Amino acid sequence: MQLQTSSLGKRCIDFFHTNLWKKYLILCVLSLFVVLDTGYAQSDKENCKEHIIIPSRIPDYYIGNCDVNEFSSHTVFTKKGEKIVEGKKTVLEYFIKEGGKSVSEVFVRKNYMEAIKKQGAKIEYESAGRGVGVIKQADGTMFWVDVAGYIGIGSPEQTGQYIVTIVEIASMEQVITATSLGDDLQQTGRSVLYIQFESGKSTIKPESMKMIEQMALYLNANKSKNVFIVGHTDNAGTIDMNMKLSEERAVAVVNALVGQYNVSPKQVIAKGIGPLAPIASNNSEDGKKLNRRVEMVLQ
Repeated sequence: MQLQTSSLGKRCIDFFHTNLWKKYLILCVLSLFVVLDTGYAQSDKENCKEHIIIPSRIPDYYIGNCDVNEFSSHTVFTKKGEKIVEGKKTVLEYFIKEGGKSVSEVFVRKNYMEAIKKQGAKIEYESAGRGVGVIKQADGTMFWVDVAGYIGIGSPEQTGQYIVTIVEIASMEQVITATSLGDDLQQTGRSVLYIQFESGKSTIKPESMKMIEQMALYLNANKSKNVFIVGHTDNAGTIDMNMKLSEERAVAVVNALVGQYNVSPKQVIAKGIGPLAPIASNNSEDGKKLNRRVEMVLQ
């Protein structure tokens, strides 16, 4: 990194070539401390880092403050009004670097909302100054992401600041109901389901039959709705093996819906696309768990 000398620092260098340098020694030292302090302020605050669910940020911004509370509450906006969520709360305050390019509130909000949508998030609220989405992981753990562009009465362009709050709600089981399926399909056109299968097989585990029952309740109550049942895998193994396995798992779900719960065969079509549409990185076990899923997608 190339350091720049302040104007006062340049004067100091000139004075070292004269007999007046002793007189200005203290002033020169102070000017150096000012430069170093400014440089440090442009780095992330000690012990502050990106949250694992959003590992990036807007360019030219640094984390000036952060707070992690193992259990706290936070009020988020949703389509149905305000909602209080409780869990592990992380607050990250971003500030623009000296000389950095400021961005608009819309730029901040849109970029974060797009980032979490790529992880399968449902956007609960998006309006001037605020964007809220929720990510559901394989084991049912939920992450509420709240992006605040307006701090006080100013936008990031005016204040050089924005705040991201993330609340993690731990759960050991994904809870799916016919109502929540309908909400997902209406809002996003799909519902992500973590149906459990025997390893490397298309045999549905008994604990996942409750989820399939709720899928059937929705389909039997909405005869005009036709859906694709789409199988997904992680990237372990060959592409041919995963394409075949994902198709077989989708077929197994369709067979259960039709054979055990009397869903009309005309309503469901099985498809398998293997590892071709991941919603997380396959570089970690957590990411692979997210990618091993079944989706119910409106036709």
